[in-house]
Order: sequence, then structure tokens, then C-alpha cells
Amino acid sequence: MRFHSARFDAIGVTNQVTVTDPWLLDAALDIARDQVAALDLAASRFRDDSELAELNRRGRLRVSPLLLEAIGTAIRAARDTGGLVDPTIGAALRGLGYDRDFDVVASRGVRPEFELVPATGWRSVQVEGDVVSLRPGTELDLGATAKAWAADRIARRIREATGAEVLVSLGGDVAAAGAPHGGWPVRVSDSSRRDEGGQVVAVRGGGLATSSTTVRRWRAGDAELHHIVDPRTGAPATEVWRTVSVVARSCAEANTASTAAILLGDGAVSWLEARGLHARLVRPDGAVVTTGGWPRSHAEQRQAPRAAAPRARRSGSLEDIDPARRDERERGRRHVRSATAWVAAAATGATAFLVATLGLTHKATPTASITTTPATRSLATAHPKVKAHAAAARKKTTHVTTATASTQAPAAAAPAPVITQAPPVAVSGGS
Repeated sequence: MRFHSARFDAIGVTNQVTVTDPWLLDAALDIARDQVAALDLAASRFRDDSELAELNRRGRLRVSPLLLEAIGTAIRAARDTGGLVDPTIGAALRGLGYDRDFDVVASRGVRPEFELVPATGWRSVQVEGDVVSLRPGTELDLGATAKAWAADRIARRIREATGAEVLVSLGGDVAAAGAPHGGWPVRVSDSSRRDEGGQVVAVRGGGLATSSTTVRRWRAGDAELHHIVDPRTGAPATEVWRTVSVVARSCAEANTASTAAILLGDGAVSWLEARGLHARLVRPDGAVVTTGGWPRSHAEQRQAPRAAAPRARRSGSLEDIDPARRDERERGRRHVRSATAWVAAAATGATAFLVATLGLTHKATPTASITTTPATRSLATAHPKVKAHAAAARKKTTHVTTATASTQAPAAAAPAPVITQAPPVAVSGGS
């Protein structure tokens, strides 16, 4: 089987369409370019003239059908993950320094400081018809879902318009509409920018997405940061897994699950298995764990099938931001707060503790502001109010266990990927 591909750069990533019929490639490429341009104008956080930027400025806006659908996808992802994959992390990312296209962020060098800003929570977004309203202090970022959702949308449009079997990749978020015999060979790796390493699998439908902490990284103060943010605290997720790849019925579902798995840490395996999802999780040391029907290579089969949960990677000083996280990791579990509990805990407890131990400036609400310096860190850490905040946050924590996760019926699974020796036509990895 011969494949025919075309690439173009937009929205800060490399995008690709692949078809089996060369005569349909130009038409497929035109559709993809038009759809990506429309997505950028509607949903970019970095364009002052985008609809999303205007909504964030004004707090209330009548939006286009395209942005309305993108926001609806983000809200569903938040609801389905108990608020873990949350679209209201815009202010959190900005506080960490991710306030421009990533190439600009990376080129600025080390920032002197950063802020931890917890998300206001997905329930702070109200949709009435085509009017979207944001609670004061809420700033949307659709990065966790929009690109994957757009890949699904483009693949469907191309299939409907041309009849082609097509594979669409937007920065490593891969969606298939139709599939040739044997499926689409796709490499899964840490980075979508390198066609090397990882594993090559055949995808026979649905979507494949990879979330990784290895690509979008920058330094601020004495910490190394990445872009997958815990909405409860505003801090980058603890790096229990460096990369998670998921196959699901759609790319949007796959990317939601892979992002949630990074945030769940030790609880990711049971969470994915309870939902019947095929996934490949890579630890910071390169060890691989799989769920569902994801195939294991010969080298991976020599590993224990379910090894003990890994210790998180030390990344600057972020390993020690929250001692509560470290305690939970040693007990082999991770926490997920309900939508209301985690907002209160982040605003009054967990984030105050994070701020005090690192010596940062924190802004969660107009009435809450804590400032410390390196010279006062030890005093701040030992302060009784800080200890009380941390204890209160731990009491409000809701733990995800195998028992509770298994009570949720898994959705109809996508076909499991299979290992293939065919040359890959696309790469799914962090972008």
C-alpha cells in the first residue's frame, strides 16, 4: 500500500494529511488548511483578534458555531474527567509564563519568577444558546482539546467531500476517517517532531493522541516547567509519566484521556483500564506500561506487566512543591477532587502551601495574596497557618481507587492498535 502525504505549518505545529489516492491529496490539503486557519482565528489564546481572546477580555460573547463547538468539547472533557482536563487554566498558563506561542516562550530564556494560579473550574463557564459567559477571573485555554477535536473534524470533512480514506495529524494528534487494509502505520514517541524511537503501530480507526511533558518545557526561577497544568493548583503536573498515548473512538477522546493520565499519575493505569482504553504509558526512565489491548514489543514483554508505580521525575524544584503529592505517590494512589471541592482546596489550601514552600507570588482571588522570598521560605513552610491550609486541603481530597473507577461502565472501545513493520506515515507525540 502506498500512502501520499502533504504537510504545512500552522498553529505552532506541523500538520499533515495522508491519503491512499494521490488524486485526492490536493483537495484534502485545501480542506485541512482552511479548517486549521478557521480554528486559529476562533480559538487561539495568542491572537488578539481571535474570538477566544475577545471572550476572555469581555467575559461574555456571542460566539461563532465553530468556537461554540470547541468550547462544548472542552466542557465535556472536563466533566468526563472530574475537572482534571479543564479549559479554565488560561490564567494558570499565563502565570507560569506560557503567554505566547511556545517558540517565543522558549526563546525568552529563564524567567525570574512565576505565579501559581488555580483554575476557576469548568462550571464557571456558562453557555446559553450561542452566548458564552465566564465568571470573573476565568480565562479559557482550549489547548487540551481543540487541536484533537479539529483533527477529527477535518478528517470527517475530507472523507465527506472526497470519499478518501484519510489520516489527519495536527501536531501529533491523529484522526482517521476510513482505513486501508492493515490500518495506518503511526509512530508513537515522546515528540511529534522526530520520526524516531518509540513504537510503530497500525491504527484502524478513531483517533490516537499522545500527551508528553518532554517537549514544551521552559525554566522560571529555580524550577523547570511544562505545559500540562493541574487545574487544582496551577502547577505543572508531577511527572510520574513522561508520555502517554491513547487510542479511542475519536482523537478528542484520546487526547482527553492521555492528558488526564498525565495528571492522574499513579492512578492513571486503573483509570484507563476501567474505561476500556488502549494506552501506552512511558515512565521518566523509559519503562513502559500498557492498558487494554495496546500491544507490547518483545523488549516490553520482558518487563513486569504491571510494575510498581514509579517515583516522579525530579524537575527543578517541582518534585518538592507539594509534600501531600509525594505522600500519596508512596501510598500508590493519586487524588482527584470533585469540581467544587478542588476549587475551594486550591484557593485556600493546596496552592497556599505550594506558594509558601517555593517562595512565589500567588493570586487566586482579589483578596488572597501571599508573597515570600527565598530567605523566608523556611519560616513560611513552618508557619502554623500554612500547615493548617495543607491539612485542610488533604481532608478535602477525594481519592480515585480501583473500586470507584470500576463502577463506571467503559465506553465502546476503538479497535486496538497492532504492531506493524510498515514505515510510519505519521508520528503521534508531544508537540
